[in-house]
Amino acid sequence: MILNNELKLIKSLRVRTSRYGERLFVAEGSRLVLDILKTNPSLLHLLAGTADWIKRNEAKLSGFVNILREIAPRQLSDVAGLKTTEEVLAIVKFPEFDQDCNNVPEYHKREYNQNSSFQTGCQSFLHHP
Repeated sequence: MILNNELKLIKSLRVRTSRYGERLFVAEGSRLVLDILKTNPSLLHLLAGTADWIKRNEAKLSGFVNILREIAPRQLSDVAGLKTTEEVLAIVKFPEFDQDCNNVPEYHKREYNQNSSFQTGCQSFLHHP
């Protein structure tokens, strides 16, 4: 079960200054959380899912037992920022980029190379308060 301190952290991350101070954000919804599990699992700080969601995705979650918490549907609806979040949310660490944005994953570089604003966008993210 999820702890009260973890619920408080999720609620606090609704505030922009808390997100930037903690370098964490909340990702809500099954598809988004499963995409993060698949593409960049090292960024996960905490996974909170309903018992049904955990049971349905048991095979995908085997390596995440230490950060996985069961959350009651009522608790989830209380802490979720979206009205449609019904099954799962994750606390995710901000990705870390070096000053030249050299360690950006290749799939992001391909997206941004199509429009030349990649370096500008990356630099503005690095210097965002």
